[in-house]
Amino acid sequence: MSELTWKNAINRVLGSSSTPLHYNEITERIISEGLRKSLGATPAATVSAQISASIKHDGESSPYIRVSKGTYALRAGVSHKPIIRQKLTPDISESDESEEQYEIITSFGMFWRKEAIEWIAKPKLLGMQQIGATPVDFFKQL
Repeated sequence: MSELTWKNAINRVLGSSSTPLHYNEITERIISEGLRKSLGATPAATVSAQISASIKHDGESSPYIRVSKGTYALRAGVSHKPIIRQKLTPDISESDESEEQYEIITSFGMFWRKEAIEWIAKPKLLGMQQIGATPVDFFKQL
């Protein structure tokens, strides 16, 4: 079978599911069913971005509908509109506080203080978001 586009792979997974799925579950099914071989470093982020971009740009004509945070379904399979909740937090522009920056490197949930490590060489610090994703060398952040 030839590799599907992200959109076609997402459509196939959501179409075969009887319930809405979180984008991480969609990604896991795409990988386990072998719908895509080229995954990149962050396949779950790619799935989320593909769906979110479609909803944002296509609006009501998007094939996807957001049913809760990070959870989506095919619009044809949903008979009701999602519940729109009132936003409880202020927008960033409304806040006078700026986010404090720390000397911490963060990538895929890994945290360390670069000044606390004595780097005598340039080791490869490889990590990946999910099994099958392309490894990323975090040393370039130092």
